[in-house]
Amino acid sequence: MELIKVEIKKLLKKKSTKVFLILYGIILAGITTVALVAELVFGLALYHGAGFIGAVLATMMGFLLPLMTIYLSSSSQALDMTRKTMKNMYLLPISRTKLYISKIAAVQFITAAVLGIQFVVVLAANLAINGTDLAGLVGVAVDHIGAFLILGLVNIIGNALTLLVRNTGLVIILAYVGFVGLNLLAMYFPAVSTVAITTLLSGYAGCLKR
Repeated sequence: MELIKVEIKKLLKKKSTKVFLILYGIILAGITTVALVAELVFGLALYHGAGFIGAVLATMMGFLLPLMTIYLSSSSQALDMTRKTMKNMYLLPISRTKLYISKIAAVQFITAAVLGIQFVVVLAANLAINGTDLAGLVGVAVDHIGAFLILGLVNIIGNALTLLVRNTGLVIILAYVGFVGLNLLAMYFPAVSTVAITTLLSGYAGCLKR
C-alpha cells in the first residue's frame, strides 16, 4: 500500500497532471453549467430521472477519460525513466511485478477519484434539474463501475506501451493513431471490431447515451 501511495504522490506532483485534472474539471463544470442554464433558465426538458448523470459519463468516456487514463499510465512509467530512478527502484526489496502493479493501482486510484467526484458533482446538478426524481440512479452508478473497469484495461495498455517506447508523448500519439486506425480498419474489416479496444470504448459510450 505504501508503494501505491508513493506512486500517487509522484503523479499528483507533476505540473502536467495538475493541468490535465484542472482542464478536466473546467470541462465538467462547463457541461454541468450549460445543462443547468438550459433546464432552469430556458425551461428545456433535456433529461429525466438520473439521465443527466449518464449523459455526462457517456460524453467523458467518449474520449477524455480514456485520454486521461493513457496519459496517467504512461506518466507513471515515464516519470522514473526520465529521472533515471527506475534502476534504483529495481534495487529495492520489491519484485518488478509488484512495482508494475503499484503503478497500475495508483492510476486506477486517481481514475476512481475522478469518477467519484464527477458522480457527486453531476448528481448535485441532477438534483437541481429534476429534484428528487432519480429514476435509474442505481443503473447509472453501475455504469460508473463499468467505466472504471474499462479504463483499467486502458491503464494496463498504456503502461505496457510505455515500457516499450519509454515516452509519454509518443504513447499518447500512438494511442490516438491506434484509436483512429482501428476504427478505420473496423469499417472495412468488421472482424477487427470484435477484438479492438476502440470498439469497447465507443460501444460502451454509445450504450450510456441510450
